Amino acid sequence: MPDVSKLNVSTRNPKPEKTPEQREINILKSRLNRIKELLLSFTKNEAVSSNMKIVNYENYEELMQLVNRTN
Repeated sequence: MPDVSKLNVSTRNPKPEKTPEQREINILKSRLNRIKELLLSFTKNEAVSSNMKIVNYENYEELMQLVNRTN
């Protein structure tokens, strides 16, 4: 009987390969999330937020809606 402890057997199924389109989508989603985090960090600063509102309130509101929208 062979020594079972020395067998290199994987019981997990390998992950299916992602298509180039799927990899690109993941990269873009990751970049989008980083941009959203950056925008949120800017708007948490009251001085930046106030200036953004003064310059163009409608665009500020639209930006905040986009940033706060869930995926």
